[in-house]
Amino acid sequence: MDAPKERQLTTLAGQLPTELIVAFGHLLDGHSLTTSLRVCHHWHNALIPVVWHSITKTQWQHPTFPIQQPPSKRQPQLEQDPYTGQLPPTLFHVRQLEWVCNTSESSDRFSYSGIRRNPLTTATLARILDATPNLVSLSLQVWVMAPDLAFGHALQQLKRLRRLSYDVLARATFPVEELFPVFSRLDELVVPSRAWVKTKTEELDETESSLSSYSQDSWKLRKLDIARGNLPILQHCSGRTLRDLVIRREHMISNPIEASDSFLPILRFSHLDSIRLAIESSPGQQEDVVLVLSSLKRARELVLDVFAIQDLDFLNSPPTTTVSARQQPLVLEQWIQQQQGIGQGDTADGVDDSDDGLMVLPRLEHLTIHFIRPLVVHARLTTFRRLVMTRPKLKTFVVTNHDVDPDILFEQSRVRAERDGWVCKDLETLNLCFPKGVYSKTADGRNYTWQLIYGQIGKLTKLKSLSLRCMGLQRNVEAGFKQLAEAICLQELTMIDVRFLKWTEEEIELLLPLVPKLKTFSLGPLQDVDFLSVATWLVNNGRSDVRLVR
Repeated sequence: MDAPKERQLTTLAGQLPTELIVAFGHLLDGHSLTTSLRVCHHWHNALIPVVWHSITKTQWQHPTFPIQQPPSKRQPQLEQDPYTGQLPPTLFHVRQLEWVCNTSESSDRFSYSGIRRNPLTTATLARILDATPNLVSLSLQVWVMAPDLAFGHALQQLKRLRRLSYDVLARATFPVEELFPVFSRLDELVVPSRAWVKTKTEELDETESSLSSYSQDSWKLRKLDIARGNLPILQHCSGRTLRDLVIRREHMISNPIEASDSFLPILRFSHLDSIRLAIESSPGQQEDVVLVLSSLKRARELVLDVFAIQDLDFLNSPPTTTVSARQQPLVLEQWIQQQQGIGQGDTADGVDDSDDGLMVLPRLEHLTIHFIRPLVVHARLTTFRRLVMTRPKLKTFVVTNHDVDPDILFEQSRVRAERDGWVCKDLETLNLCFPKGVYSKTADGRNYTWQLIYGQIGKLTKLKSLSLRCMGLQRNVEAGFKQLAEAICLQELTMIDVRFLKWTEEEIELLLPLVPKLKTFSLGPLQDVDFLSVATWLVNNGRSDVRLVR
């Protein structure tokens, strides 16, 4: 291209509106985006905020990252600090900042056994936060960094901060009250480290603690993600604004469940839309879970981390209405209703719940169950079948780390009322794993089992995402594979034989016409050669619209 024409194009590009240049910048990858900075001064000024919008640890540790400064040769190696230089003014544009330590290496440990390779000290972090006043999201995961005054002051200066995630992997306590001004401005708070939080209420007696837990309503969080040991944080949250609550299990499974770890304080948050609970074995815990979940009239999403399938029995039973003597000092139900302004005949969302006494969370739409430990013995239990046969509003059903027995879940029912299969016909996401027993049967037995599986899946006409992982995955006509054609909305499909058996071209040719709306397809771990071969086959056969997942 000759010089005059290049200058003409540059002039025309410089006349584009800033909004159009920014929209164009969001579509570019990192290399193309930085290259676009050299088009002209107008493009440079417009795209600099896009380039510096987010900083991750991968970018941070790159040797050419602008924050990195060459170490002084005069300094001893143990005392080198790559952030001793002046910070670039472009940090002003940063909106998202993330630092996550690598737990598999010692690079983030504060240790002088060798070269100190962790450059993120509290003083350094405070300097960086001072240079990024427009931060909206801050995510930190470090080994040992007890917040000091400089860090706390720098954090409180972030007036636009709306999301904070702070995880300390080693033991370090810090009074949560010291950061009240920060937390009161947040929409989302993630504090998964139990040891970090230390509230002043720990010094109160039991009576004062139970009453004060309902008296403070200063934080307007919409989402709270905490470890179970951080439950005292709930006393500072507003029951009217909190919509998404996540309570994770402790890092150490052997940690004892204390009285202060009771789920009962959740009773105050009847407006929750989504809740995740880690259920561990302890006396009276299930009655707490039932009482809490029965009070959530608006909740549509439930995620459970459980150890045993027996922990799910409460989902198939009527909610209890009896409050035990152990629960009474903490519930204070009438006092809670008075504070929230809910009358005796009202519900939290104004919905008539006169017919909702048959099960816990009758309006549940999204159910995900994570088993902490995979089961060695695959019991033929009907827990999962009762779930899909009694919850017509269910749209998502996910079970991980547990082998569901297909003979129970997909068997033909002899009950006349269940003749049409699962009642949750509007299911949109189904994620299941099957045991080895499917493969150990005879060919006829396996085909019959898979006919039931594919037949039931075919009845889910609104299904958009399907994941099946098992040993002995049948993909032939005799197994009823063509019944997948009835799932006309299927867009994401994962079908993996855990023996890593490869799909044949004949099987792929049989599958693709059955799912014309398919956008994402995963058939298990693939080597580079196999991935390229299947991807090429998809393109050559007119299915370039299907994204193949390794």
